[in-house]
Amino acid sequence: LSAAAVLVSCAMNSGILAYYYVCHMYGFSLFLSVLACFLLLKKRAVLAPVFLLVLSLGIYQAFFPTVLLLIFLHELTRLMDEKTEIKEWFLTVFRYMAAVLAALVMYILLNRLYLSLAGGSMSGYLGMSENVIPSYTPAMILDYIGQSFRFLAQLPFTDRYFLSDNGIMQLSLG
Repeated sequence: LSAAAVLVSCAMNSGILAYYYVCHMYGFSLFLSVLACFLLLKKRAVLAPVFLLVLSLGIYQAFFPTVLLLIFLHELTRLMDEKTEIKEWFLTVFRYMAAVLAALVMYILLNRLYLSLAGGSMSGYLGMSENVIPSYTPAMILDYIGQSFRFLAQLPFTDRYFLSDNGIMQLSLG
Protein backbone atom coordinates (compact mmCIF):
# COMPACT_ATOMS: atom_id res chain seq x y z
CA LEU A 1 0.00 0.00 0.00
CA SER A 2 2.81 2.42 0.86
CA ALA A 3 4.54 1.63 -2.45
CA ALA A 4 1.36 2.47 -4.35
CA ALA A 5 0.96 5.70 -2.40
CA VAL A 6 4.53 6.75 -3.20
CA LEU A 7 4.23 5.93 -6.88
CA VAL A 8 0.91 7.69 -7.33
CA SER A 9 1.48 10.75 -5.16
CA CYS A 10 5.13 11.52 -5.91
CA ALA A 11 5.17 14.30 -8.48
CA MET A 12 8.53 13.16 -9.82
CA ASN A 13 7.22 9.68 -10.62
CA SER A 14 3.90 10.66 -12.14
CA GLY A 15 5.07 13.89 -13.75
CA ILE A 16 7.95 12.28 -15.59
CA LEU A 17 5.57 9.92 -17.34
CA ALA A 18 3.83 12.93 -18.91
CA TYR A 19 6.70 13.25 -21.40
CA TYR A 20 4.94 11.08 -23.90
CA TYR A 21 7.86 11.00 -26.34
CA VAL A 22 10.02 9.10 -23.87
CA CYS A 23 7.52 7.85 -21.28
CA HIS A 24 8.07 4.24 -22.33
CA MET A 25 11.73 4.52 -21.28
CA TYR A 26 10.87 6.31 -18.03
CA GLY A 27 8.16 3.77 -17.32
CA PHE A 28 10.54 0.88 -17.94
CA SER A 29 13.14 2.48 -15.65
CA LEU A 30 10.48 2.89 -12.93
CA PHE A 31 9.41 -0.72 -13.44
CA LEU A 32 13.00 -1.95 -13.03
CA SER A 33 13.40 0.10 -9.85
CA VAL A 34 10.19 -1.13 -8.27
CA LEU A 35 10.92 -4.72 -9.31
CA ALA A 36 14.36 -4.42 -7.70
CA CYS A 37 12.68 -3.19 -4.50
CA PHE A 38 10.20 -6.04 -4.58
CA LEU A 39 12.93 -8.65 -5.02
CA LEU A 40 15.09 -7.07 -2.34
CA LEU A 41 12.34 -6.58 0.26
CA LYS A 42 10.03 -9.51 -0.33
CA LYS A 43 12.18 -12.24 -1.87
CA ARG A 44 15.38 -11.37 0.03
CA ALA A 45 17.37 -11.52 -3.20
CA VAL A 46 20.51 -9.41 -3.52
CA LEU A 47 22.22 -9.90 -6.87
CA ALA A 48 19.15 -9.55 -9.10
CA PRO A 49 18.07 -6.24 -7.45
CA VAL A 50 21.58 -4.84 -7.81
CA PHE A 51 21.59 -5.74 -11.51
CA LEU A 52 18.08 -4.29 -12.03
CA LEU A 53 19.01 -1.07 -10.23
CA VAL A 54 22.12 -0.67 -12.40
CA LEU A 55 19.95 -1.08 -15.50
CA SER A 56 17.40 1.39 -14.14
CA LEU A 57 20.13 3.93 -13.34
CA GLY A 58 21.49 3.47 -16.85
CA ILE A 59 18.16 4.47 -18.35
CA TYR A 60 17.21 7.28 -15.96
CA GLN A 61 18.61 8.14 -12.54
CA ALA A 62 15.61 10.00 -11.07
CA PHE A 63 13.96 6.85 -9.71
CA PHE A 64 16.86 6.03 -7.40
CA PRO A 65 15.42 8.16 -4.57
CA THR A 66 12.13 6.30 -5.04
CA VAL A 67 13.95 3.05 -4.31
CA LEU A 68 15.39 4.52 -1.12
CA LEU A 69 11.99 5.85 -0.08
CA LEU A 70 10.27 2.51 -0.67
CA ILE A 71 12.92 0.71 1.41
CA PHE A 72 12.57 3.34 4.14
CA LEU A 73 8.76 3.02 4.25
CA HIS A 74 8.93 -0.78 4.28
CA GLU A 75 11.45 -0.85 7.09
CA LEU A 76 9.68 1.86 9.09
CA THR A 77 6.52 -0.24 8.95
CA ARG A 78 8.47 -3.30 10.06
CA LEU A 79 10.14 -1.38 12.89
CA MET A 80 6.76 -0.35 14.31
CA ASP A 81 5.80 -4.00 14.68
CA GLU A 82 6.41 -5.05 18.28
CA LYS A 83 7.65 -8.49 17.21
CA THR A 84 10.61 -7.07 15.29
CA GLU A 85 13.99 -7.64 16.91
CA ILE A 86 16.12 -4.51 16.68
CA LYS A 87 19.41 -6.34 16.03
CA GLU A 88 17.91 -8.36 13.18
CA TRP A 89 16.25 -5.21 11.82
CA PHE A 90 19.57 -3.33 11.71
CA LEU A 91 21.26 -6.23 9.91
CA THR A 92 18.46 -6.35 7.35
CA VAL A 93 18.58 -2.60 6.76
CA PHE A 94 22.37 -2.79 6.42
CA ARG A 95 22.00 -5.53 3.80
CA TYR A 96 19.47 -3.46 1.85
CA MET A 97 21.63 -0.35 1.96
CA ALA A 98 24.70 -2.36 0.92
CA ALA A 99 22.81 -3.69 -2.11
CA VAL A 100 21.60 -0.21 -3.09
CA LEU A 101 25.06 1.29 -2.58
CA ALA A 102 26.62 -1.55 -4.60
CA ALA A 103 24.25 -0.77 -7.48
CA LEU A 104 25.13 2.92 -7.35
CA VAL A 105 28.88 2.26 -7.24
CA MET A 106 28.60 -0.29 -10.04
CA TYR A 107 26.64 2.18 -12.19
CA ILE A 108 29.20 4.94 -11.64
CA LEU A 109 32.12 2.62 -12.40
CA LEU A 110 30.48 1.24 -15.54
CA ASN A 111 29.62 4.77 -16.66
CA ARG A 112 33.21 5.93 -16.10
CA LEU A 113 34.55 2.87 -17.92
CA TYR A 114 32.28 3.46 -20.89
CA LEU A 115 33.14 7.15 -21.02
CA SER A 116 36.87 6.46 -20.86
CA LEU A 117 36.57 3.88 -23.63
CA ALA A 118 34.64 6.44 -25.70
CA GLY A 119 37.19 9.16 -24.94
CA GLY A 120 34.91 11.19 -22.68
CA SER A 121 34.98 12.24 -19.04
CA MET A 122 32.40 12.57 -16.28
CA SER A 123 32.70 16.37 -16.21
CA GLY A 124 32.06 16.65 -19.95
CA TYR A 125 29.30 14.03 -19.96
CA LEU A 126 26.42 15.60 -21.89
CA GLY A 127 27.59 19.08 -20.94
CA MET A 128 27.20 18.29 -17.24
CA SER A 129 29.96 20.68 -16.31
CA GLU A 130 27.76 23.56 -17.48
CA ASN A 131 24.63 22.41 -15.67
CA VAL A 132 25.64 21.92 -12.07
CA ILE A 133 24.22 24.00 -9.25
CA PRO A 134 27.57 25.37 -7.95
CA SER A 135 28.09 27.21 -11.25
CA TYR A 136 24.88 29.21 -10.70
CA THR A 137 24.83 32.49 -8.81
CA PRO A 138 22.19 33.03 -6.11
CA ALA A 139 20.42 35.56 -8.37
CA MET A 140 20.28 32.98 -11.19
CA ILE A 141 18.81 30.37 -8.83
CA LEU A 142 16.10 32.79 -7.66
CA ASP A 143 15.34 33.66 -11.27
CA TYR A 144 15.03 29.96 -12.19
CA ILE A 145 12.67 29.39 -9.26
CA GLY A 146 10.52 32.28 -10.48
CA GLN A 147 10.60 30.94 -14.04
CA SER A 148 9.46 27.53 -12.76
CA PHE A 149 6.36 28.98 -11.15
CA ARG A 150 5.61 31.16 -14.17
CA PHE A 151 6.10 28.14 -16.42
CA LEU A 152 3.52 26.13 -14.46
CA ALA A 153 0.99 28.93 -14.74
CA GLN A 154 1.62 29.35 -18.49
CA LEU A 155 1.88 25.67 -19.35
CA PRO A 156 -1.71 25.16 -20.53
CA PHE A 157 -1.48 28.16 -22.86
CA THR A 158 2.11 28.33 -24.10
CA ASP A 159 3.34 27.14 -27.47
CA ARG A 160 6.98 27.13 -26.32
CA TYR A 161 7.07 23.51 -25.16
CA PHE A 162 6.03 20.29 -26.85
CA LEU A 163 3.34 19.77 -24.22
CA SER A 164 1.30 22.41 -26.02
CA ASP A 165 0.98 20.01 -28.96
CA ASN A 166 -1.24 17.80 -26.85
CA GLY A 167 -4.65 19.41 -26.25
CA ILE A 168 -5.74 16.76 -23.74
CA MET A 169 -2.60 17.33 -21.70
CA GLN A 170 -3.20 21.09 -21.83
CA LEU A 171 -6.72 20.63 -20.56
CA SER A 172 -5.58 18.28 -17.77
CA LEU A 173 -2.83 20.62 -16.63
CA GLY A 174 -5.18 23.59 -16.81
